[in-house]
Amino acid sequence: MGHIKSALEIALEKTADIAVDKTAIDSRDLKNRGKKGASEFLSALASIAAARSAAAEKSNADEPAAAAAENAAETERPAVDSNAADTGEQTAKAAAKFLEALKEADAERMRLVAEGAASIFIASLNLPSSEDDITRFQSTGIGLELLLPGAGMGQLFEQLAQILEQYLQERGQTEQAMQQQYLPRLRAKQQEMAKRYGQNMPLDPRQDPEFMAALNKNMRMVEQRYEPVLEEVRSRIREAVGMEEN
Repeated sequence: MGHIKSALEIALEKTADIAVDKTAIDSRDLKNRGKKGASEFLSALASIAAARSAAAEKSNADEPAAAAAENAAETERPAVDSNAADTGEQTAKAAAKFLEALKEADAERMRLVAEGAASIFIASLNLPSSEDDITRFQSTGIGLELLLPGAGMGQLFEQLAQILEQYLQERGQTEQAMQQQYLPRLRAKQQEMAKRYGQNMPLDPRQDPEFMAALNKNMRMVEQRYEPVLEEVRSRIREAVGMEEN
């Protein structure tokens, strides 16, 4: 006859299951706290960057009207960039709030919080489509420098920013070269449509399926040369935090 479990054995098994579940829930909560802190930090820095950009645009628009009065005043007092001071203070506050979210007395609990935060920073690492994305990368670098002091994240992201600037330039050069190469075909299509409809109809290369198919193919080749760089950075972050590779 098989062993019949006693009421005590069954109760102990259920208690063990509850303990495991509680540990898993605690681990998830700690990671979510890190994710929330990192997301709020990146959002705060994005808002600061947007405010700085809007202030710069307004300043440029107002500059002609105020030039005469400012020229006389600037010779008598040193220039002070109050907007830079404001955004610097706001960045410091965002950093302090992020660091507060990371605080844990126990090393393992702190690692789980850091892992959650790092997962958000890693998810933000994609090839840029504009200069605004370079600013976003810089914010990620600042966050990782706070999260992993001494791990060389600041220097790593300075190098990454230079590489991604090169990537954007190569994208622009690739599209420009493709447009020049496609120009004779585009002109031929315009002439054909002019004969057919009796009027000149300007064509945008980006509205032409043949051109876009060729452009996307070449852009993908550019992306494939730079994506390994981002994957290397992701691996460096995972290694510094102690995360497993996906």
